[in-house]
Amino acid sequence: YAIAIGRTGVVGLQEQIAKTALSLARGPGLEAGAFLHDGRYRLLEHVANGPLAATWKAWDRLNERMVAVRVLHAQWAERSEAFLQRPRQAASLDHPSIAPLRDPGGTEGGITWFVRDWYPLGGLDQAVDAKQLGSLDALQATLDAADALVALHTVEKVHGNLKPSNILIADDLRGYLADFHAIEPRDPIFAAPEVQEVDYPSIGADVYSLAMCVLFALHGEALPFWVLRDPAKLVRDIRLPGGTLLPEGSRKALLAALDWRVEERTPTVQAFLDAFFDDRPVLDALRENAI
Repeated sequence: YAIAIGRTGVVGLQEQIAKTALSLARGPGLEAGAFLHDGRYRLLEHVANGPLAATWKAWDRLNERMVAVRVLHAQWAERSEAFLQRPRQAASLDHPSIAPLRDPGGTEGGITWFVRDWYPLGGLDQAVDAKQLGSLDALQATLDAADALVALHTVEKVHGNLKPSNILIADDLRGYLADFHAIEPRDPIFAAPEVQEVDYPSIGADVYSLAMCVLFALHGEALPFWVLRDPAKLVRDIRLPGGTLLPEGSRKALLAALDWRVEERTPTVQAFLDAFFDDRPVLDALRENAI
């Protein structure tokens, strides 16, 4: 049969089989125009498909505003309780840099969902890739999320999966921490090395991920995979706007937070931030950028 349909046909058939398998794994189909929660939310556009959940742009007919609906993929149905619980826990902190939870959601007809604010610029990764943020704006948005991390750690909670796509960018370029899912498959570049060996990430894992996000913001484009092997090579070439090299103290702070040995890594987010801004040029550049 493979010979009869030729190589192109085989490839096309394999692609179709893969798409069908993925669709079946993700469960009940949703289409633009569909409604959730007794007709309150009208799905307008499927905007993202992460490893754990899909994101839909939707219209809240009750409050007459745009929102984002997060829908858990069906293959993770056994994690539905955690999928719903983590955003609720984060929302209970009522921190200004945590993406507000607008509807705690639930499970209806095999679909598990919750609702948060709609961010037109998307995540930090999208905004940087689209050149909608300069390096200092991207850094400030990351620091907004860092403030939320500090609050989270104060109550002995961790994010567990910090990466640029989980820092949402508002119209005023402020960053909001979202998607508190230690249960989600992790990005190998932004996840601390030890998270593959533990059931629940530590504060140290969040420190590592935050430092990688800071490096991403300053680099201004996708991080090369070799950064895992040699972060110092990239860190020493980072420049602030105007061409000034990142100060030595800030470079050392980044590398200390990116130590693969968790026992040697900078222990807290606040300690990392204090060390990173110990050299005035970075702080001064941020202040000038804000004017």
